[in-house]
Amino acid sequence: MKTNKKKSKSLKLLLFKFFLLGPAGMIICVIILSFHSINALMTNKIELTIHDSLNDFSANIDDTVAALNQVAYQFTEGSIGEDIILLDYATPYEKTQIVSRIREQIELISFTYSDLRVITFYLSESKEYLYPNKNINPLISPIDFPMLMQKNQFSYSAPHISIDQYAYHESPVISLLKKMNHPNLSDLYIYVEMDFNYRNMEQRSDLFAQEDFFVITDSEEKIIFSEEDSLFALGETIPDMMPADFPYYSYRHEATSGYQIIYFVPKSEYNREKYTWLSQIVMLVLLYGLFLTTSFYCLWKQIICPIKQTENEIRVIRIGDLDTVPRFTGVLEYDRLVEELIYMKQELSDLITQTKQQEAKQGQLEIEKLMYQINPHFLMNSLNTIYWMTTLNKQPKIGKSISALNKLLQYNLNRKKPMVCLKEEIDAIRQYILLQQLRYDFHYHFICDDDSLQDFIVPRFILQPMVENSILHGLQGDNGLITIALHRQNGLEIEIKDNGCGMSPQTVHSLMDLQNAASGPHEMGIGINYVIKILQNRYGKNAFLKIDSALNEGTAILLHIPAE
Repeated sequence: MKTNKKKSKSLKLLLFKFFLLGPAGMIICVIILSFHSINALMTNKIELTIHDSLNDFSANIDDTVAALNQVAYQFTEGSIGEDIILLDYATPYEKTQIVSRIREQIELISFTYSDLRVITFYLSESKEYLYPNKNINPLISPIDFPMLMQKNQFSYSAPHISIDQYAYHESPVISLLKKMNHPNLSDLYIYVEMDFNYRNMEQRSDLFAQEDFFVITDSEEKIIFSEEDSLFALGETIPDMMPADFPYYSYRHEATSGYQIIYFVPKSEYNREKYTWLSQIVMLVLLYGLFLTTSFYCLWKQIICPIKQTENEIRVIRIGDLDTVPRFTGVLEYDRLVEELIYMKQELSDLITQTKQQEAKQGQLEIEKLMYQINPHFLMNSLNTIYWMTTLNKQPKIGKSISALNKLLQYNLNRKKPMVCLKEEIDAIRQYILLQQLRYDFHYHFICDDDSLQDFIVPRFILQPMVENSILHGLQGDNGLITIALHRQNGLEIEIKDNGCGMSPQTVHSLMDLQNAASGPHEMGIGINYVIKILQNRYGKNAFLKIDSALNEGTAILLHIPAE
Protein backbone atom coordinates (compact mmCIF):
# COMPACT_ATOMS: atom_id res chain seq x y z
CA MET A 1 0.00 0.00 0.00
CA LYS A 2 1.56 3.29 -1.16
CA THR A 3 1.55 6.30 1.15
CA ASN A 4 2.15 10.04 0.75
CA LYS A 5 4.16 10.45 3.94
CA LYS A 6 5.74 13.88 4.48
CA LYS A 7 8.79 14.81 6.52
CA SER A 8 7.61 14.65 10.14
CA LYS A 9 8.37 17.10 12.93
CA SER A 10 8.23 16.40 16.65
CA LEU A 11 5.06 17.56 18.42
CA LYS A 12 7.13 18.42 21.50
CA LEU A 13 9.32 20.72 19.39
CA LEU A 14 6.28 22.45 17.88
CA LEU A 15 4.65 23.03 21.26
CA PHE A 16 7.87 24.42 22.68
CA LYS A 17 8.35 26.75 19.72
CA PHE A 18 4.88 28.29 19.69
CA PHE A 19 4.29 28.45 23.43
CA LEU A 20 7.67 30.09 23.96
CA LEU A 21 6.42 33.22 22.18
CA GLY A 22 3.64 33.79 24.72
CA PRO A 23 5.75 33.55 27.90
CA ALA A 24 8.53 35.59 26.27
CA GLY A 25 6.07 38.38 25.42
CA MET A 26 4.57 38.24 28.89
CA ILE A 27 8.01 38.52 30.46
CA ILE A 28 8.72 41.65 28.40
CA CYS A 29 5.41 43.20 29.49
CA VAL A 30 6.06 42.28 33.11
CA ILE A 31 9.49 43.93 32.94
CA ILE A 32 8.00 47.15 31.52
CA LEU A 33 4.94 47.30 33.77
CA SER A 34 6.22 45.29 36.75
CA PHE A 35 5.96 48.03 39.34
CA HIS A 36 2.47 49.21 38.33
CA SER A 37 1.12 45.72 37.59
CA ILE A 38 2.22 44.22 40.90
CA ASN A 39 0.55 47.05 42.79
CA ALA A 40 -2.59 46.54 40.72
CA LEU A 41 -2.97 43.13 42.34
CA MET A 42 -3.97 44.98 45.51
CA THR A 43 -7.51 45.16 44.14
CA ASN A 44 -7.98 41.46 44.72
CA LYS A 45 -6.37 41.81 48.12
CA ILE A 46 -8.87 44.54 49.08
CA GLU A 47 -11.89 42.41 48.20
CA LEU A 48 -10.41 39.37 49.90
CA THR A 49 -9.66 41.40 53.03
CA ILE A 50 -13.21 42.74 53.13
CA HIS A 51 -14.79 39.31 52.86
CA ASP A 52 -12.30 37.84 55.33
CA SER A 53 -13.16 40.60 57.79
CA LEU A 54 -16.88 39.86 57.44
CA ASN A 55 -16.34 36.12 57.82
CA ASP A 56 -14.03 36.59 60.80
CA PHE A 57 -16.48 38.94 62.49
CA SER A 58 -19.31 36.42 61.98
CA ALA A 59 -17.13 33.50 63.10
CA ASN A 60 -16.16 35.43 66.23
CA ILE A 61 -19.83 35.83 67.12
CA ASP A 62 -20.47 32.12 66.49
CA ASP A 63 -17.47 31.09 68.59
CA THR A 64 -18.53 33.36 71.45
CA VAL A 65 -22.10 31.99 71.33
CA ALA A 66 -20.78 28.42 71.36
CA ALA A 67 -18.62 29.16 74.38
CA LEU A 68 -21.61 30.78 76.15
CA ASN A 69 -23.65 27.62 75.49
CA GLN A 70 -20.96 25.47 77.09
CA VAL A 71 -20.79 27.67 80.18
CA ALA A 72 -24.59 27.82 80.48
CA TYR A 73 -24.83 24.03 80.16
CA GLN A 74 -22.32 23.50 82.98
CA PHE A 75 -24.09 26.17 85.00
CA THR A 76 -27.58 24.68 84.68
CA GLU A 77 -27.06 20.96 84.18
CA GLY A 78 -24.41 20.56 86.88
CA SER A 79 -24.68 20.68 90.61
CA ILE A 80 -25.13 24.48 90.64
CA GLY A 81 -28.62 24.24 89.18
CA GLU A 82 -29.62 21.73 91.82
CA ASP A 83 -28.01 23.65 94.67
CA ILE A 84 -29.85 26.90 93.87
CA ILE A 85 -33.14 25.05 94.31
CA LEU A 86 -32.04 23.27 97.51
CA LEU A 87 -31.35 26.63 99.17
CA ASP A 88 -35.09 27.15 99.83
CA TYR A 89 -35.30 23.90 101.79
CA ALA A 90 -31.98 23.87 103.62
CA THR A 91 -31.14 24.69 107.22
CA PRO A 92 -28.89 27.68 107.92
CA TYR A 93 -25.87 25.40 108.22
CA GLU A 94 -26.73 23.60 105.00
CA LYS A 95 -27.26 26.93 103.23
CA THR A 96 -23.74 27.96 104.19
CA GLN A 97 -22.34 24.78 102.66
CA ILE A 98 -24.49 25.07 99.52
CA VAL A 99 -23.48 28.72 98.94
CA SER A 100 -19.85 27.72 99.39
CA ARG A 101 -20.25 24.98 96.78
CA ILE A 102 -21.94 27.36 94.34
CA ARG A 103 -19.14 29.90 94.64
CA GLU A 104 -16.48 27.20 94.22
CA GLN A 105 -18.21 25.95 91.04
CA ILE A 106 -18.49 29.50 89.67
CA GLU A 107 -14.79 30.13 90.36
CA LEU A 108 -13.92 26.85 88.64
CA ILE A 109 -15.93 27.78 85.55
CA SER A 110 -14.39 31.26 85.50
CA PHE A 111 -10.91 29.77 85.66
CA THR A 112 -11.70 27.30 82.84
CA TYR A 113 -12.81 29.95 80.29
CA SER A 114 -10.27 32.76 79.89
CA ASP A 115 -12.68 34.98 77.91
CA LEU A 116 -15.44 34.67 80.52
CA ARG A 117 -16.19 38.11 81.98
CA VAL A 118 -19.25 37.74 84.27
CA ILE A 119 -21.33 34.76 85.40
CA THR A 120 -24.17 35.19 87.88
CA PHE A 121 -27.81 34.61 88.75
CA TYR A 122 -30.18 37.55 88.19
CA LEU A 123 -33.58 38.38 89.74
CA SER A 124 -35.39 40.58 87.21
CA GLU A 125 -38.05 41.99 89.56
CA SER A 126 -35.68 43.09 92.30
CA LYS A 127 -32.76 43.66 89.88
CA GLU A 128 -30.55 41.69 92.25
CA TYR A 129 -27.46 39.69 91.25
CA LEU A 130 -26.77 36.46 93.12
CA TYR A 131 -23.25 35.02 93.56
CA PRO A 132 -21.52 37.01 90.77
CA ASN A 133 -17.87 36.34 90.05
CA LYS A 134 -17.15 40.08 89.56
CA ASN A 135 -18.29 43.37 91.04
CA ILE A 136 -21.48 44.28 89.20
CA ASN A 137 -22.70 47.71 88.13
CA PRO A 138 -26.17 47.74 89.75
CA LEU A 139 -27.48 50.40 87.36
CA ILE A 140 -27.33 48.06 84.32
CA SER A 141 -30.09 45.51 83.71
CA PRO A 142 -29.40 42.54 81.35
CA ILE A 143 -33.04 42.57 80.30
CA ASP A 144 -32.47 45.88 78.49
CA PHE A 145 -29.64 44.73 76.24
CA PRO A 146 -30.54 44.56 72.49
CA MET A 147 -31.20 40.98 71.44
CA LEU A 148 -28.96 39.40 68.81
CA MET A 149 -30.90 36.14 68.47
CA GLN A 150 -32.93 33.63 70.45
CA LYS A 151 -32.63 29.84 70.34
CA ASN A 152 -34.94 27.68 72.41
CA GLN A 153 -34.76 29.12 75.97
CA PHE A 154 -31.51 31.04 75.38
CA SER A 155 -31.44 34.75 74.57
CA TYR A 156 -28.22 36.23 73.18
CA SER A 157 -27.53 39.93 73.28
CA ALA A 158 -25.71 41.95 70.67
CA PRO A 159 -22.24 43.24 71.64
CA HIS A 160 -22.56 45.71 74.54
CA ILE A 161 -20.64 47.06 77.50
CA SER A 162 -19.99 44.71 80.37
CA ILE A 163 -21.93 44.85 83.65
CA ASP A 164 -18.55 44.55 85.39
CA GLN A 165 -18.24 47.99 86.93
CA TYR A 166 -14.47 48.01 86.46
CA ALA A 167 -14.51 47.02 82.78
CA TYR A 168 -16.66 49.74 81.18
CA HIS A 169 -13.70 50.99 79.05
CA GLU A 170 -12.71 47.58 77.69
CA SER A 171 -13.92 45.75 74.55
CA PRO A 172 -17.64 44.86 74.34
CA VAL A 173 -19.08 41.54 75.40
CA ILE A 174 -21.79 39.17 74.17
CA SER A 175 -24.10 37.85 76.87
CA LEU A 176 -26.53 34.97 77.35
CA LEU A 177 -29.70 35.12 79.41
CA LYS A 178 -31.70 32.00 80.30
CA LYS A 179 -34.69 31.74 82.61
CA MET A 180 -34.36 29.11 85.33
CA ASN A 181 -37.13 26.63 86.17
CA HIS A 182 -37.20 27.42 89.89
CA PRO A 183 -40.26 26.34 91.93
CA ASN A 184 -40.28 29.53 94.04
CA LEU A 185 -38.45 32.16 91.96
CA SER A 186 -40.24 32.77 88.68
CA ASP A 187 -37.97 35.71 87.77
CA LEU A 188 -34.65 33.89 88.25
CA TYR A 189 -32.26 34.04 85.27
CA ILE A 190 -28.77 32.82 84.47
CA TYR A 191 -26.58 35.57 83.06
CA VAL A 192 -23.24 34.86 81.31
CA GLU A 193 -21.12 37.28 79.32
CA MET A 194 -17.89 36.73 77.42
CA ASP A 195 -15.41 39.06 75.76
CA PHE A 196 -16.13 39.75 72.09
CA ASN A 197 -12.67 40.07 70.54
CA TYR A 198 -12.46 41.54 67.04
CA ARG A 199 -10.31 39.74 64.52
CA ASN A 200 -7.81 41.26 62.09
CA MET A 201 -8.20 44.75 63.56
CA GLU A 202 -4.64 45.73 62.62
CA GLN A 203 -5.09 44.53 59.04
CA ARG A 204 -8.31 46.52 58.65
CA SER A 205 -6.75 49.64 60.10
CA ASP A 206 -3.70 49.53 57.84
CA LEU A 207 -5.77 49.02 54.68
CA PHE A 208 -8.54 51.60 55.28
CA ALA A 209 -6.72 54.07 57.54
CA GLN A 210 -8.82 53.08 60.59
CA GLU A 211 -11.96 54.50 58.99
CA ASP A 212 -13.89 51.23 58.45
CA PHE A 213 -16.50 49.98 60.96
CA PHE A 214 -19.10 47.26 61.61
CA VAL A 215 -22.86 47.51 62.23
CA ILE A 216 -25.19 44.68 63.29
CA THR A 217 -28.95 44.75 62.62
CA ASP A 218 -31.66 42.41 63.85
CA SER A 219 -34.24 40.55 61.73
CA GLU A 220 -36.28 43.78 61.51
CA GLU A 221 -33.16 45.63 60.26
CA LYS A 222 -32.92 47.75 63.41
CA ILE A 223 -29.41 48.55 64.56
CA ILE A 224 -28.43 46.57 67.67
CA PHE A 225 -24.68 47.27 67.53
CA SER A 226 -22.67 50.03 65.88
CA GLU A 227 -19.02 51.00 65.95
CA GLU A 228 -19.91 54.42 64.58
CA ASP A 229 -22.72 55.88 66.71
CA SER A 230 -22.47 59.26 65.00
CA LEU A 231 -23.65 57.75 61.69
CA PHE A 232 -25.75 54.81 62.85
CA ALA A 233 -27.25 54.94 66.33
CA LEU A 234 -28.87 52.02 68.15
CA GLY A 235 -32.52 51.48 67.25
CA GLU A 236 -32.29 53.14 63.84
CA THR A 237 -32.69 51.34 60.50
CA ILE A 238 -30.22 51.35 57.61
CA PRO A 239 -31.77 52.20 54.23
CA ASP A 240 -31.31 49.74 51.39
CA MET A 241 -30.00 52.46 49.09
CA MET A 242 -27.46 54.92 50.42
CA PRO A 243 -27.17 58.46 49.02
CA ALA A 244 -24.77 58.89 46.13
CA ASP A 245 -22.51 61.10 48.24
CA PHE A 246 -22.36 58.64 51.13
CA PRO A 247 -18.60 58.23 51.79
CA TYR A 248 -18.66 54.46 52.45
CA TYR A 249 -19.15 51.20 50.55
CA SER A 250 -21.24 48.66 52.42
CA TYR A 251 -20.89 44.85 52.41
CA ARG A 252 -23.51 42.63 54.00
CA HIS A 253 -23.39 39.19 55.55
CA GLU A 254 -26.65 37.60 56.66
CA ALA A 255 -26.40 34.99 59.41
CA THR A 256 -28.64 31.95 59.56
CA SER A 257 -30.08 33.17 62.87
CA GLY A 258 -31.62 36.24 61.22
CA TYR A 259 -29.25 39.04 62.19
CA GLN A 260 -27.14 40.85 59.58
CA ILE A 261 -23.57 42.14 59.70
CA ILE A 262 -22.82 45.23 57.62
CA TYR A 263 -19.23 46.25 56.95
CA PHE A 264 -18.57 49.87 55.91
CA VAL A 265 -15.29 50.73 54.17
CA PRO A 266 -14.35 54.29 53.10
CA LYS A 267 -14.73 54.97 49.40
CA SER A 268 -11.73 57.25 49.30
CA GLU A 269 -9.34 54.58 50.55
CA TYR A 270 -10.92 51.84 48.45
CA ASN A 271 -10.83 53.90 45.22
CA ARG A 272 -7.30 55.03 45.92
CA GLU A 273 -6.15 51.43 45.88
CA LYS A 274 -8.34 50.42 42.95
CA TYR A 275 -8.22 53.14 40.31
CA THR A 276 -4.52 53.91 40.55
CA TRP A 277 -3.69 50.75 38.63
CA LEU A 278 -6.81 50.35 36.44
CA SER A 279 -5.19 51.46 33.17
CA GLN A 280 -2.22 49.14 33.71
CA ILE A 281 -4.58 46.23 34.38
CA VAL A 282 -6.46 46.91 31.14
CA MET A 283 -3.22 47.08 29.19
CA LEU A 284 -1.99 43.85 30.71
CA VAL A 285 -5.27 42.08 29.88
CA LEU A 286 -5.17 43.28 26.26
CA LEU A 287 -1.59 42.17 25.79
CA TYR A 288 -2.27 38.82 27.40
CA GLY A 289 -5.33 38.38 25.19
CA LEU A 290 -3.28 39.13 22.08
CA PHE A 291 -0.60 36.60 22.95
CA LEU A 292 -3.23 34.05 23.98
CA THR A 293 -5.01 34.46 20.63
CA THR A 294 -1.77 34.02 18.71
CA SER A 295 -0.82 30.95 20.71
CA PHE A 296 -4.25 29.43 20.27
CA TYR A 297 -4.11 29.97 16.49
CA CYS A 298 -0.77 28.20 16.30
CA LEU A 299 -2.10 25.42 18.52
CA TRP A 300 -5.13 25.03 16.24
CA LYS A 301 -3.00 24.80 13.12
CA GLN A 302 -0.49 22.28 14.45
CA ILE A 303 -2.59 20.12 16.78
CA ILE A 304 -6.32 20.60 16.23
CA CYS A 305 -6.17 20.30 12.43
CA PRO A 306 -4.28 16.97 12.53
CA ILE A 307 -6.76 15.71 15.09
CA LYS A 308 -9.64 16.58 12.75
CA GLN A 309 -7.84 14.92 9.87
CA THR A 310 -7.32 11.75 11.93
CA GLU A 311 -10.98 11.87 12.94
CA ASN A 312 -11.99 11.95 9.27
CA GLU A 313 -9.77 8.94 8.55
CA ILE A 314 -11.46 7.01 11.38
CA ARG A 315 -14.88 8.02 10.04
CA VAL A 316 -13.90 6.61 6.64
CA ILE A 317 -13.07 3.30 8.31
CA ARG A 318 -16.36 3.34 10.21
CA ILE A 319 -18.43 3.58 7.00
CA GLY A 320 -16.59 0.53 5.66
CA ASP A 321 -14.08 2.09 3.25
CA LEU A 322 -10.90 0.09 3.83
CA ASP A 323 -9.23 0.91 0.50
CA THR A 324 -8.65 4.69 0.88
CA VAL A 325 -5.04 5.48 1.83
CA PRO A 326 -4.86 7.79 4.95
CA ARG A 327 -2.98 11.07 4.55
CA PHE A 328 -0.01 11.88 6.76
CA THR A 329 -0.07 15.16 8.74
CA GLY A 330 3.61 16.04 8.94
CA VAL A 331 3.57 15.79 12.76
CA LEU A 332 5.61 12.86 14.03
CA GLU A 333 3.25 11.74 16.78
CA TYR A 334 0.18 11.97 14.56
CA ASP A 335 1.92 10.23 11.66
CA ARG A 336 2.56 7.30 13.98
CA LEU A 337 -1.16 7.21 14.63
CA VAL A 338 -1.83 7.24 10.88
CA GLU A 339 0.51 4.27 10.49
CA GLU A 340 -1.48 2.42 13.15
CA LEU A 341 -4.66 3.23 11.21
CA ILE A 342 -3.12 1.71 8.09
CA TYR A 343 -2.24 -1.46 10.01
CA MET A 344 -5.73 -1.53 11.54
CA LYS A 345 -7.33 -1.27 8.09
CA GLN A 346 -5.29 -4.22 6.89
CA GLU A 347 -6.22 -6.28 9.97
CA LEU A 348 -9.89 -5.38 9.55
CA SER A 349 -9.77 -6.43 5.92
CA ASP A 350 -8.22 -9.78 6.91
CA LEU A 351 -10.78 -10.21 9.67
CA ILE A 352 -13.68 -9.58 7.28
CA THR A 353 -12.27 -12.18 4.89
CA GLN A 354 -11.99 -14.70 7.72
CA THR A 355 -15.53 -13.93 8.85
CA LYS A 356 -16.92 -14.56 5.37
CA GLN A 357 -15.08 -17.87 5.24
CA GLN A 358 -16.45 -18.87 8.66
CA GLU A 359 -19.98 -17.93 7.57
CA ALA A 360 -19.60 -20.21 4.54
CA LYS A 361 -18.42 -23.04 6.82
CA GLN A 362 -21.32 -22.36 9.18
CA GLY A 363 -23.79 -22.71 6.31
CA GLN A 364 -22.25 -26.06 5.37
CA LEU A 365 -22.54 -27.20 9.02
CA GLU A 366 -26.23 -26.27 9.04
CA ILE A 367 -26.78 -28.41 5.92
CA GLU A 368 -24.94 -31.34 7.53
CA LYS A 369 -26.99 -30.91 10.70
CA LEU A 370 -30.20 -31.21 8.67
CA MET A 371 -28.84 -34.34 7.01
CA TYR A 372 -28.09 -35.89 10.43
CA GLN A 373 -31.67 -35.09 11.46
CA ILE A 374 -33.00 -36.81 8.32
CA ASN A 375 -31.04 -40.04 8.93
CA PRO A 376 -32.64 -40.82 12.38
CA HIS A 377 -36.10 -40.27 10.88
CA PHE A 378 -35.26 -42.66 8.06
CA LEU A 379 -34.06 -45.23 10.63
CA MET A 380 -37.24 -44.95 12.73
CA ASN A 381 -39.48 -45.16 9.64
CA SER A 382 -37.63 -48.31 8.54
CA LEU A 383 -38.07 -49.84 12.01
CA ASN A 384 -41.81 -49.10 11.86
CA THR A 385 -41.98 -50.86 8.47
CA ILE A 386 -40.16 -53.96 9.86
CA TYR A 387 -42.43 -53.94 12.92
CA TRP A 388 -45.59 -54.12 10.78
CA MET A 389 -44.03 -56.82 8.56
CA THR A 390 -43.32 -59.03 11.63
CA THR A 391 -46.83 -58.43 12.90
CA LEU A 392 -48.34 -59.47 9.55
CA ASN A 393 -46.11 -62.57 9.51
CA LYS A 394 -47.23 -63.46 13.09
CA GLN A 395 -43.87 -62.96 14.79
CA PRO A 396 -45.00 -60.89 17.81
CA LYS A 397 -41.81 -61.30 19.87
CA ILE A 398 -39.61 -59.82 17.17
CA GLY A 399 -42.18 -57.13 16.46
CA LYS A 400 -42.38 -56.24 20.14
CA SER A 401 -38.59 -55.90 20.33
CA ILE A 402 -38.43 -53.73 17.23
CA SER A 403 -41.22 -51.53 18.61
CA ALA A 404 -39.33 -51.16 21.89
CA LEU A 405 -36.14 -50.24 20.01
CA ASN A 406 -38.02 -47.69 17.90
CA LYS A 407 -39.58 -46.01 20.96
CA LEU A 408 -36.24 -45.97 22.78
CA LEU A 409 -34.49 -44.38 19.79
CA GLN A 410 -37.22 -41.72 19.50
CA TYR A 411 -36.83 -40.86 23.19
CA ASN A 412 -33.00 -40.72 23.13
CA LEU A 413 -32.76 -38.73 19.87
CA ASN A 414 -35.23 -36.09 20.99
CA ARG A 415 -32.66 -33.79 22.68
CA LYS A 416 -34.74 -30.61 22.53
CA LYS A 417 -36.31 -31.32 25.94
CA PRO A 418 -33.63 -31.50 28.69
CA MET A 419 -36.37 -31.97 31.35
CA VAL A 420 -39.20 -34.52 31.07
CA CYS A 421 -41.99 -36.00 33.18
CA LEU A 422 -41.05 -39.03 35.27
CA LYS A 423 -43.67 -41.01 33.34
CA GLU A 424 -41.76 -40.50 30.07
CA GLU A 425 -38.49 -41.57 31.70
CA ILE A 426 -40.14 -44.72 33.13
CA ASP A 427 -41.66 -45.63 29.74
CA ALA A 428 -38.21 -45.36 28.15
CA ILE A 429 -36.72 -47.58 30.90
CA ARG A 430 -39.39 -50.20 30.26
CA GLN A 431 -38.45 -50.30 26.56
CA TYR A 432 -34.76 -50.52 27.48
CA ILE A 433 -35.35 -53.41 29.94
CA LEU A 434 -37.47 -55.21 27.31
CA LEU A 435 -34.54 -55.11 24.87
CA GLN A 436 -32.04 -56.26 27.53
CA GLN A 437 -34.23 -59.20 28.47
CA LEU A 438 -33.65 -60.60 24.95
CA ARG A 439 -30.04 -61.15 25.98
CA TYR A 440 -30.09 -61.52 29.78
CA ASP A 441 -32.36 -63.65 31.95
CA PHE A 442 -33.65 -61.41 34.76
CA HIS A 443 -36.84 -59.91 36.14
CA TYR A 444 -37.69 -56.37 37.18
CA HIS A 445 -40.26 -54.84 39.48
CA PHE A 446 -41.59 -51.24 39.71
CA ILE A 447 -42.86 -49.79 43.02
CA CYS A 448 -44.57 -46.36 43.20
CA ASP A 449 -46.33 -45.27 46.40
CA ASP A 450 -47.77 -42.06 44.90
CA ASP A 451 -49.33 -41.87 41.42
CA SER A 452 -48.83 -38.11 41.34
CA LEU A 453 -45.07 -38.74 41.06
CA GLN A 454 -45.68 -39.63 37.40
CA ASP A 455 -45.84 -35.87 36.68
CA PHE A 456 -42.61 -35.05 38.59
CA ILE A 457 -40.11 -33.22 36.36
CA VAL A 458 -36.69 -34.90 36.16
CA PRO A 459 -33.60 -34.52 33.94
CA ARG A 460 -33.78 -36.52 30.73
CA PHE A 461 -31.89 -39.85 30.59
CA ILE A 462 -31.37 -39.99 34.39
CA LEU A 463 -32.49 -43.62 35.05
CA GLN A 464 -31.05 -45.63 32.16
CA PRO A 465 -27.33 -45.29 33.23
CA MET A 466 -28.09 -46.68 36.70
CA VAL A 467 -30.30 -49.53 35.40
CA GLU A 468 -27.67 -50.35 32.78
CA ASN A 469 -24.96 -50.67 35.47
CA SER A 470 -27.23 -53.01 37.47
CA ILE A 471 -27.86 -55.24 34.44
CA LEU A 472 -24.36 -55.31 32.95
CA HIS A 473 -22.21 -55.25 36.09
CA GLY A 474 -24.47 -56.43 38.93
CA LEU A 475 -26.58 -59.43 37.89
CA GLN A 476 -25.05 -62.89 37.58
CA GLY A 477 -26.67 -66.18 36.47
CA ASP A 478 -30.40 -66.81 36.53
CA ASN A 479 -33.08 -65.43 38.84
CA GLY A 480 -31.72 -61.90 38.63
CA LEU A 481 -34.08 -59.21 40.01
CA ILE A 482 -33.98 -55.44 39.64
CA THR A 483 -36.37 -53.37 41.77
CA ILE A 484 -37.09 -49.72 40.90
CA ALA A 485 -38.92 -47.92 43.76
CA LEU A 486 -40.31 -44.37 43.63
CA HIS A 487 -41.08 -42.47 46.84
CA ARG A 488 -42.08 -38.91 47.73
CA GLN A 489 -39.61 -37.65 50.37
CA ASN A 490 -39.01 -33.87 50.29
CA GLY A 491 -39.12 -34.21 46.54
CA LEU A 492 -38.47 -37.48 44.70
CA GLU A 493 -36.43 -40.47 45.85
CA ILE A 494 -35.55 -43.20 43.33
CA GLU A 495 -34.09 -46.46 44.61
CA ILE A 496 -32.64 -49.04 42.18
CA LYS A 497 -31.72 -52.38 43.79
CA ASP A 498 -30.37 -55.64 42.39
CA ASN A 499 -29.57 -59.02 43.94
CA GLY A 500 -26.30 -59.41 42.06
CA CYS A 501 -22.68 -59.84 43.09
CA GLY A 502 -22.32 -56.40 44.69
CA MET A 503 -19.17 -54.25 44.86
CA SER A 504 -16.34 -53.65 47.25
CA PRO A 505 -16.00 -50.25 49.06
CA GLN A 506 -13.02 -49.45 46.82
CA THR A 507 -15.13 -49.98 43.70
CA VAL A 508 -17.94 -47.80 45.11
CA HIS A 509 -15.45 -45.05 45.90
CA SER A 510 -14.00 -45.28 42.39
CA LEU A 511 -17.49 -44.96 40.86
CA MET A 512 -18.25 -41.84 42.92
CA ASP A 513 -14.93 -40.19 41.98
CA LEU A 514 -15.77 -37.84 39.09
CA GLN A 515 -12.18 -37.64 37.87
CA ASN A 516 -11.42 -41.37 37.80
CA ALA A 517 -14.88 -42.90 37.20
CA ALA A 518 -14.54 -43.13 33.41
CA SER A 519 -11.20 -44.93 33.58
CA GLY A 520 -12.42 -47.96 35.57
CA PRO A 521 -12.85 -51.47 34.18
CA HIS A 522 -15.27 -51.56 31.24
CA GLU A 523 -16.00 -47.90 31.96
CA MET A 524 -18.50 -48.84 34.70
CA GLY A 525 -18.47 -45.32 36.08
CA ILE A 526 -19.34 -43.37 32.94
CA GLY A 527 -23.09 -43.63 33.55
CA ILE A 528 -22.80 -42.81 37.29
CA ASN A 529 -20.46 -39.94 36.42
CA TYR A 530 -23.06 -38.57 33.97
CA VAL A 531 -25.86 -38.73 36.57
CA ILE A 532 -23.78 -36.98 39.28
CA LYS A 533 -22.82 -34.15 36.91
CA ILE A 534 -26.43 -33.69 35.79
CA LEU A 535 -27.55 -33.43 39.45
CA GLN A 536 -24.80 -30.96 40.35
CA ASN A 537 -25.41 -28.72 37.36
CA ARG A 538 -29.19 -28.72 37.76
CA TYR A 539 -29.77 -28.79 41.53
CA GLY A 540 -26.42 -28.07 43.19
CA LYS A 541 -26.19 -29.46 46.74
CA ASN A 542 -29.95 -30.02 47.00
CA ALA A 543 -29.71 -33.33 45.07
CA PHE A 544 -27.48 -36.32 45.77
CA LEU A 545 -26.68 -39.89 44.69
CA LYS A 546 -25.74 -42.61 47.18
CA ILE A 547 -24.48 -46.18 46.52
CA ASP A 548 -24.86 -48.91 49.15
CA SER A 549 -23.22 -52.22 48.18
CA ALA A 550 -21.27 -55.18 49.54
CA LEU A 551 -19.73 -58.18 47.83
CA ASN A 552 -22.25 -61.00 47.15
CA GLU A 553 -25.07 -58.92 48.71
CA GLY A 554 -26.28 -56.86 45.76
CA THR A 555 -26.26 -53.11 45.18
CA ALA A 556 -28.71 -50.30 46.04
CA ILE A 557 -28.47 -46.86 44.41
CA LEU A 558 -30.45 -44.04 46.05
CA LEU A 559 -31.14 -40.90 44.02
CA HIS A 560 -32.75 -37.81 45.60
CA ILE A 561 -34.15 -34.98 43.41
CA PRO A 562 -35.68 -31.90 45.11
CA ALA A 563 -39.01 -30.47 44.02
CA GLU A 564 -38.87 -27.29 41.91
